[in-house]
Amino acid sequence: MKKGDLSPILVNIGFGNVVAASKVVAIVTPGSAPMKRLREEAKKTGRLIDATEGRRTRSIIVTDSNHIILSEYRQGLLPSGSLRERKILQAKKSRGSLFVVSAPSGAGKTTLCTNVLSFMPNLYFSVSYTTRQPRPGEINDRDYTFISREDFKSMTEEGEFVEWAEVHGELYGTSRNRIETLMDSGRDVILDIDPGGPADKRTIPGRHLYICTPTLIRRIKNKA
Repeated sequence: MKKGDLSPILVNIGFGNVVAASKVVAIVTPGSAPMKRLREEAKKTGRLIDATEGRRTRSIIVTDSNHIILSEYRQGLLPSGSLRERKILQAKKSRGSLFVVSAPSGAGKTTLCTNVLSFMPNLYFSVSYTTRQPRPGEINDRDYTFISREDFKSMTEEGEFVEWAEVHGELYGTSRNRIETLMDSGRDVILDIDPGGPADKRTIPGRHLYICTPTLIRRIKNKA
């Protein structure tokens, strides 16, 4: 920092999010049992800030205000130092767009989203929450965020899902916070959802794509 320059030293914690370096008390790894308890306590008391945008949590940042920040950067690799507030504001992009792909289970909507993501670098997939158990090869916070039914119910009551549904006895929900954080940072977001559930999917702001299976098309033709 130049002499007379009172701009704060900021730590980039990912996706254009920053925290004042003077506010950071500690940066720790997330895997230990004490850190998991710390996260749960912070979540219950409203002190948890998720800056991963649906990615894997690689480090936990503790601030002097006792807030807990989840970051996708690994401990020791957090970019720090010379970013000034005005430069970050200049780098901010316009708000991103939301694309909603809706289809019955097994219709291929996840495959469609995966293929689109492979050639659109500014498009991000909104990782859903679910109460089912991970399947072989699935990774928590990459494929889904796996939680208990009790936690899912609590999040539903707190209005944390923009939509949720029960599919084959398991609950699936789309995080309102994850979508808003990604879009606020200028990133376009795609998510896939199943029809049904208590929410009217048409009320979700964004561009909607509905995939019709051959069975559904036949039903529509028969009713015509």
